[in-house]
Amino acid sequence: MTADVWLPIPPDEIEGLPDGPVYRFWNGAEEFPADPADCVYYVVPYMKPAGVGVRPMPSMRSVQVVQTLSAGTDHVEPGLKHLPEGVRLCNARGVHEASTAELTLTLILASLRGVPDFVRAQDRGSGSAGSAPRWPTRTS
Repeated sequence: MTADVWLPIPPDEIEGLPDGPVYRFWNGAEEFPADPADCVYYVVPYMKPAGVGVRPMPSMRSVQVVQTLSAGTDHVEPGLKHLPEGVRLCNARGVHEASTAELTLTLILASLRGVPDFVRAQDRGSGSAGSAPRWPTRTS
C-alpha cells in the first residue's frame, strides 16, 4: 500500500510539494489513476458535473483528508457516508474572494462604460465611435 495524494492538477505543475507521498493526477476521468483504497489525501476535482467527485469515495478506505477547491462542500456530501470515521473535510473558504471582487468591479465598470451596448452593436454589424460613459447623474 502507498500513501497516495490525489490532485486535480498534474503534480509537476505544482511547486513545493513535499517529498514522501505518491502524487496522482485525477481530474474526474473515467479511469482512476490508482486504487482509491490507497488514497490518504483527496483533492476533489473542481467544477465537474454532479457525482464525479464522489465516485471514488466508496473505495477510499485509507483517506484522512478530503479537500474541496470551493467554499462549499455540498457536492461531496453524498460521498461522505462512505468514508471512514474521522475523515477531515476541508473547504477553500476565502480562496476566491479576491478574484470574485475583481470580477464584480470589472463588470460594474464595463456596464457603466456601455460595453454591453458596444458588443450588441458589433453583433448587428454597426459600430459607434468613442465611448459612452454612464455615470450616475444626480438630479436636484
